[in-house]
Amino acid sequence: MFLGPDRDVRIVHDGAEAIRLAEQFQPHVALIDLRMPGLGGFDVARKLRTRPSLRDALLIALSGFTSEEDAAQAREAGFDHCLMKPSGFERLDEILDSFASSLARR
Repeated sequence: MFLGPDRDVRIVHDGAEAIRLAEQFQPHVALIDLRMPGLGGFDVARKLRTRPSLRDALLIALSGFTSEEDAAQAREAGFDHCLMKPSGFERLDEILDSFASSLARR
């Protein structure tokens, strides 16, 4: 799921589609499942972080199988946060509020 500058939301279902849409849509926030069909979330994050226009986007990894190893790999791939599904909305709200505050200070 991508959240754009005008709070517009876009949803895709595989990694290759996520990269194509992100380049076009330029989201501020991306919630990315680590275990997507085709190109997985780790690779998607690495590719998005190479794009100058997406380097500052907030990338949040989501996984139903999050282990310490997954969390470490997520950080190495460029994710800002790694949440285990089903993640509580409270933690997601905290992350988004913090990110919104940092955008307001820019």
